[in-house]
Amino acid sequence: NIPPHNLSEVIDALTYMIDSDGQWEFGEIYSRLPGPDFPTGGIILGRDGIIDAYRTGRGKITVRGRTSTEEGKRGKKTVVITEIPFMVNKTSLIETIVSCVQDKHIDGVADIRDESDRDGLRIVLELQREGDEELVLRQLYRRTQLQTTFGVINLALVNNHPVELPIADMLSHFLDHRREVVRRRTQYRLDKALARAHIVEGLVKALDIIDRVIALIRAAQTAQEAKEGLVSKLGFSETQAQAILDMRLQRLTGLEREKLETELASLFADIERYRTILGNRYALDGVIREELLEVKKKFGGPRRTEIIDNYEEVSIEDLIPENDIVVILSKDGYLRRKSLDEYAPQARGGKGRKGGGLQGEDEIALVAVTNTHKDIYLFTTSGRALAIRGHMIPESRTGKGKMISKLVPLDEGESVVSMYGRSLEGRSFIFFATRKGVSKRLPLSEISKLNRAGKRVLSLDEGDEIAQVRLTSGNDELLFMTANGQGLRVSEEEFRPMGRTARGVRGIRLVEGDTVISCEVVTSEKLALVVSEKGVAKRTCFGEFTPHHRGGRGVKAMNLGKKTGQLVGSWAVAEDEEIIVITAKGRMIRVAVSEIPKLSRTAMGTITVRLDEGDSVADVSVVSCEECVTEE
Repeated sequence: NIPPHNLSEVIDALTYMIDSDGQWEFGEIYSRLPGPDFPTGGIILGRDGIIDAYRTGRGKITVRGRTSTEEGKRGKKTVVITEIPFMVNKTSLIETIVSCVQDKHIDGVADIRDESDRDGLRIVLELQREGDEELVLRQLYRRTQLQTTFGVINLALVNNHPVELPIADMLSHFLDHRREVVRRRTQYRLDKALARAHIVEGLVKALDIIDRVIALIRAAQTAQEAKEGLVSKLGFSETQAQAILDMRLQRLTGLEREKLETELASLFADIERYRTILGNRYALDGVIREELLEVKKKFGGPRRTEIIDNYEEVSIEDLIPENDIVVILSKDGYLRRKSLDEYAPQARGGKGRKGGGLQGEDEIALVAVTNTHKDIYLFTTSGRALAIRGHMIPESRTGKGKMISKLVPLDEGESVVSMYGRSLEGRSFIFFATRKGVSKRLPLSEISKLNRAGKRVLSLDEGDEIAQVRLTSGNDELLFMTANGQGLRVSEEEFRPMGRTARGVRGIRLVEGDTVISCEVVTSEKLALVVSEKGVAKRTCFGEFTPHHRGGRGVKAMNLGKKTGQLVGSWAVAEDEEIIVITAKGRMIRVAVSEIPKLSRTAMGTITVRLDEGDSVADVSVVSCEECVTEE
């Protein structure tokens, strides 16, 4: 599978190898022959594949079609394809693009037209008004033959044996072939010139003794007798004698004699030149060089395929818009995502909007806010941590989503009990708090390069499970919160770092029937948001929780009663942030943190989300400042 090259560049490389007299360098060849040149044009991405092919005889070259962006009708942008990769069929390419647009694999294309004519290829993709030409191009490169890979295999027969040849060897073998061709051709011409010179010498000699020649011929009874007489009596060879007998009388003129003498001189010069070529390899190479340059002058042309060094690889994420998303997990294990933009901020006390997707008796279990280009971290009942990219979670507005066990490998009976949607960068430890009050601090390096396969991060007691996961710096303070409304503030330095298989130590002492619901990092610039299962919420200053040693019972964090129900959790929130509240029945409401009142530690709080009969708050996720969308 040998790619085509530019004729002028190939000849430049060949003449360099001739001039270098076998002392060529790869870099010098490459500077003259930088890569394949396809008749359909296009763009070669990078030089590594070319260099591999040139050095070893094998390589992969990525070829991309040439495109441009134009202004279309009514201000719409169009993507115009003017060159396609080598061996790609135009009709097949258009059919593939149409199929990808129909299947939603390429977004933002409104119309496709083939405007190719005698002037050249032209495929026009008219974009929708909101279409992103960069995203469309990336999707075209990834999903269609607009970007292809040409596998180079420089396989040739050398002495009847198949060999994969580096470029220098290919050129050397070609030069050897040309030397053999020119050598045989020159030998043929030499033999022909010698034979003709011999005849012309005989004709000139015959003209010098023309009277004797004529007399001998007239005296002969037959042509054969005349021929034998010319050989035996006048010293001509048989070839010369036959040529004399075949000579027309007009050759006896003086002008014809001059022509013969001129021809003979020319033949002697040619014979000398042919002998020089055959006897001197530099003269032979000189002939090859001249002929190559003549071919270049007559047939050479500019390069059609551009080679670029700086380009961006097209990854899966390049094809997916970077959007903030809400990830929702139901108690039955169905995972889905929705765009954060679907939930405009509402005033405190609203009912929110239906999230849909629940079937039968299923309820919402967890919610987290992340990004399509970021990982969301999942923690399971067996103490494992897994990661999945946001865009890999199925998007669903009303559907139930996809069973989480089909997205990440979960063991039988294992389920996800906590989700974390923030970046791990800039922190040193990951802190775990379990329902039964056990806590553990794990160096973040222990779960570096976390993937869908997961890693064990905590050994859990029977019947216990992870309640909260938070990232810490190493000198933070943490606020434990229980379902019965107790809060304990503890320095993380009281928890020594442990390995992935360690159980942990007691973080907070619980009364019978109580469980840990959250563990939040204390931040001086933020307040503690506390939310109950009946939608009551408040913000309290972290300073109202006095630091204690680990293992204490804590102090009251909220005045609970029938109107509030038990606590769902606590979160550190800033004044300009927002929260997403999701209920067990699937309703979601987005509320500005500033709408939630600041109250004392022992106060009850106010209604943040108004619930239907039998519904309750399932989870809350904080929308950070940079993710918030300002409403006009």
